[in-house]
Amino acid sequence: KPNPSPNPNPNPNPRTKPIPNPKVRAALRAMDAILREDDAGPFLCGGDIGVGDASAYPFLQRLDDEYGLESLGGGGRLAEWCAAMRAHPAVQKTSVRSYWWWW
Repeated sequence: KPNPSPNPNPNPNPRTKPIPNPKVRAALRAMDAILREDDAGPFLCGGDIGVGDASAYPFLQRLDDEYGLESLGGGGRLAEWCAAMRAHPAVQKTSVRSYWWWW
């Protein structure tokens, strides 16, 4: 049997699958670059969680859960932010992991 063609977009994380849209990857890389430029704290506006964090996290949480931010080019500072959000007590109290039903 011939070997199947290699995945053109390999992903080292077996729980995830690659996103085919390069615009998503570019946006995540841009977000990571912005966070690195103004590294005031673990959250978007410094040391305290804010409205921007609360607004952006649900979308990025789903991307991270489904695809893995690192595999999308959003590693580094963006992945650190996502980890800080996931560890925050307020997020843990309000975050719903079984969100499949409303997608």
